[in-house]
Amino acid sequence: MKKLFTILSLLVFFFISSTNAQSPGSGKALDLGTLGYVEVTNNLSINMTTGLTVEAWINATSWDAQSWGGSIVSKEMWNSTYEYGYVLRCGGNGNLSFNIGTTNNWKEVVTTNSPMSLNKWTHVTGTFDGSYLKIYINGDLVGTTAYSGAINTDNSNLRIGAAINSGGGFRHFNGKIDEVKLWNAALSQTTIRARMCQKVNSSHPNYANLKAYWKFDEGLGTTTSDHSVNSNSGTLASLPTWITSAVPLGDTSAASYTSPFNFSLSGIIQDTLFVSNVNGSPSSIHIYRIDETPNSVSIPTSITGIDTTHYWGVAVFSSASTSYEAILNYGNLSSGGCSSPELLGRNNNSTSVWINLNASLSTINNILVKTITGSQELIIGYSGFSVGNIVTVDPTTFCDGDSAVLSGPQPSIFNFQWLLNNSPIPGAISPLYVAKTSGVYSVICSLSNCIDTTQSVVITVHQKPATPTITLIGDSLHSNYSYGNQWYDYLGLLPGATSQVYKPSFYGNHYVIFTDSNGCVSDTSNIINYGVGILENELDDNLLSIYPNPNKGNFSIIIDQKEDAEIRIYDLKGQEISNFKLNKYHSKKTINPILNAGIYFVKANFKNKVIVKKVVVY
Repeated sequence: MKKLFTILSLLVFFFISSTNAQSPGSGKALDLGTLGYVEVTNNLSINMTTGLTVEAWINATSWDAQSWGGSIVSKEMWNSTYEYGYVLRCGGNGNLSFNIGTTNNWKEVVTTNSPMSLNKWTHVTGTFDGSYLKIYINGDLVGTTAYSGAINTDNSNLRIGAAINSGGGFRHFNGKIDEVKLWNAALSQTTIRARMCQKVNSSHPNYANLKAYWKFDEGLGTTTSDHSVNSNSGTLASLPTWITSAVPLGDTSAASYTSPFNFSLSGIIQDTLFVSNVNGSPSSIHIYRIDETPNSVSIPTSITGIDTTHYWGVAVFSSASTSYEAILNYGNLSSGGCSSPELLGRNNNSTSVWINLNASLSTINNILVKTITGSQELIIGYSGFSVGNIVTVDPTTFCDGDSAVLSGPQPSIFNFQWLLNNSPIPGAISPLYVAKTSGVYSVICSLSNCIDTTQSVVITVHQKPATPTITLIGDSLHSNYSYGNQWYDYLGLLPGATSQVYKPSFYGNHYVIFTDSNGCVSDTSNIINYGVGILENELDDNLLSIYPNPNKGNFSIIIDQKEDAEIRIYDLKGQEISNFKLNKYHSKKTINPILNAGIYFVKANFKNKVIVKKVVVY
């Protein structure tokens, strides 16, 4: 089924391209030009002593001729007596160096053969473990210096792209920079190689040692956030420019540093990308995978959709002319009925347009094969017969008794067969379907010999809660639900009466309706005619007597002469007809025939109890 494809249009492309804030892949980067840099306020978390790693992706536009120039990350400081901090730099016409300040002097490790190239993204690393300083280029160890001791620290700020000590000159790094990280441990070469082409997350073996992480993905403004827990945000100075990054970076990756460079990386839908048949002499090849929609979905007009769940990248280092076979086993992706998957490619994250690579397809083995030269990002495209998605304007979560109207793709000339949990729904063959039960809904659309299935829509139906039960306890009504109650009397809803216990103000019919935490409403509870239950308490007959009963409207009310009582007479609607008081000196009241035929209630309020008795007038 083609559940992983989205039908794209020019409007959709414009919306995604202009509003995507998720920074897929390497996202954004900074172009420092010849003056720009980032200033980070001093913080204890970035003052390392016996464990340190400085990592960055750089793309130099020119080299400083001096070995001490081209400061990538600088927290170096010195005076006439001591040296402090650390600096990773790339002066000396493309030589990488890493320095730390000690009590004696600077300790440095530096390359000598200018191994880096201009205008090319390069991963650089400097480490110190208390015994050795090491530097790496694209994961390859290119220099080692022995030193046993610690790094002197001070309270100077940190700069990215320039020296922090103005006394030694600006020492600016001219070029672009991305993904700068500081660790308070010396990362191993294995970790550097395995992680250089993927974003840092909690699965990193040294995640607890991450002290600063600047992604530079903001794309605007004059500050850049630290994505470690230490809040070492940086301030942009001297107008560096935000750009779209071309760094090969994904959410996960795999790498090979040895010939024949045959390896693979699994996808998320039982798909896998293989690299094999490598022709050339690369230092390493990396496969990375990005698990979201790319920053650009501009595709050829012959392609009607792409896989928006994930895409791939292959990064080749030290040999741009290296060619290889990219073999994509597309796993659970279907051929879409009358058409087949296509392999689209672009140079890197900063390339806005995907092109069709015209890869060879084997539908028997579910693979796409293409010989590629150099680094490339890859995504599955979809061409030919393809249908859209189910549309509904109704909520997909609702209560039993409600429904959601699902609309199949246009045009309506398709033949439709609706599915519930991948099984056909008998008789559901129209463009619209009314969903009333929980499950996963999709629809098969066919036209002539072509067939395709939409993405699915999940409908969740919450069951109606059980009917509440109310009971009369004393002079109050009690619901069996502790929350969600709404009380009613014969006139309708009682505003504010939402507690579990309700004491009526009037006599007559009362009931409750319950609403659960999902917003689902119960049926009406049993009805209690408030006051009737109290009438039948024969033990209290000696306190209140009414005779004759029934009567024609002329009757007497007598109370026990030992207690005073307030007497009120109500009709069935709870409206008060009369009220008066009786006591031991005036314990009897005769009611003249002022009442119409019907049922009335006499309520006697004694000192410690209330008695209600029913009077029938005919």
